[in-house]
Amino acid sequence: MLAKRILTGIVGGAFTIFVIYEGNWLFFLMMALLSLVAWYEYGNLVHKLHAVTADKCGAVWLVAMLAAYWFGSTKVMLVLALGLLFWLMLRTVFFHNKIKPVDSAYTLYGLLYIGCGFLAMLALRSGSVASFMGSSFGAVMLEPARFFVFLLIFSTWASDTFAFAVIFSLIFKFSVLHALAIGVIIGIMAPLGDLVESILKRVCGVKDSGNIIPGHGGVLDRFDSLLFAAPAMYVYLMLVI
Repeated sequence: MLAKRILTGIVGGAFTIFVIYEGNWLFFLMMALLSLVAWYEYGNLVHKLHAVTADKCGAVWLVAMLAAYWFGSTKVMLVLALGLLFWLMLRTVFFHNKIKPVDSAYTLYGLLYIGCGFLAMLALRSGSVASFMGSSFGAVMLEPARFFVFLLIFSTWASDTFAFAVIFSLIFKFSVLHALAIGVIIGIMAPLGDLVESILKRVCGVKDSGNIIPGHGGVLDRFDSLLFAAPAMYVYLMLVI
């Protein structure tokens, strides 16, 4: 089991680095695929609580939202956001015999949890944030869009986030002040993301969200911290640039 976990970690880590570095459509497809698998795992978890989630509609909505951002259509994203809220409320009216308000609440909870996380990662890698960067970020040796995602991934998975963020900033000539701030943010938000998924699994009475990643469980097990850390880092960058 340990050997399988180590091998999966090495192969998965190398593939992740390659996808982040290449970016473009490859990264978009990876985010879409991961979000779908995470949504499937979430559905399996809350179904144990007898929740009737909008599984198919939720999957379509996640991909549509990511695609709308990828193609730069904020109007479509707004329509999707409002459409989701209206649909979740109206389904409790149209199908009131089998769908209760709590079912729509479970659906909204999962879509926000999963959608915001992967959408933030896509936004960081797409370069939209980097294109508005100020002088504080101009000296970064690595392409900013790549840099921010690598900083997010490695800082979240590192055992000492604060120290790692500072070391990363020194290597790539990134502002130490911003590195410290991002380190604090990730150091707080990443454990919270892990805690949220841990409580969810405990409530549902399962050990792992899935088994798609040999030796590591499911996508939610592996990306739970990033689902909180990525949106927090994105908001910080949008506020300071």
